[in-house]
Amino acid sequence: MDKSDITAILLAGGQSSRMNGEDKALVSYRGQPLIQHVVNCVAPQVGRFLVSYNRIPNALDVIDFKLDFRVVSDDIEGFQGPLAGIAACVPFINSALTLVVPCDTPKLPRDLVMQMNQAMGGNEQLVYASDPLRSHPLILLARTQVLETTKDYLASGRRSVMGWCESQVYGVVEFADGSAFENLNSLDQLEQAGKK
Repeated sequence: MDKSDITAILLAGGQSSRMNGEDKALVSYRGQPLIQHVVNCVAPQVGRFLVSYNRIPNALDVIDFKLDFRVVSDDIEGFQGPLAGIAACVPFINSALTLVVPCDTPKLPRDLVMQMNQAMGGNEQLVYASDPLRSHPLILLARTQVLETTKDYLASGRRSVMGWCESQVYGVVEFADGSAFENLNSLDQLEQAGKK
C-alpha cells in the first residue's frame, strides 16, 4: 500500500450546533485545536488532505497539516450534511483510495488505513469502521471512483452517509477499541474528555 495514493477528506464543514456555535474543528482539546489531533493521527497514513470546511478558510491557517492540503466548501448551500462535503471534494481527488474522517475524533488508530485497506476485498468499493457497540460510517476508506455516486444519491434527496454506504458493495471493519472513535460533539464532552 502506497500512502501517496491515498487522499484523506477531513470533514469539518458542519454547523457545530452542539458547540454553541463555536467552530468545532478549532475548539481547544488538550492544548491544540481538535482537528490538529486528527491531522496528527492521519498524516503519516496518507499522501494528501482535503478539508471539507464551510467557514472562513483562512481560519485553518493555525493548523499544521504536514502535507499538501486544499480547503473545499460544499457545492450545496445550507449545511446539507457530511455526504455533501464528501461530494464537493471528489473533483479534487486523483488518488486511487480516499479515507474519510470527521474532525472530532482525536484518538483515531495510528494503523487505521492499514487495517481498513487489508479488510477491503476484491469486490468491495468501500469499508467503514465499527466497534463492539456501534458503527462509524463517517470513518471509511473507499475506492475513489465510487465516491462519484454521492452526487446522484444527494440529487435524489437522500443525505444519509450510512444509506449511501449500504447502496454500494461495502464491508465493515471491526476495531476492538471503541474509544478510538469517540466523537467529541459538545463542549461538555470536550471538557470531560480533556480530563481523561
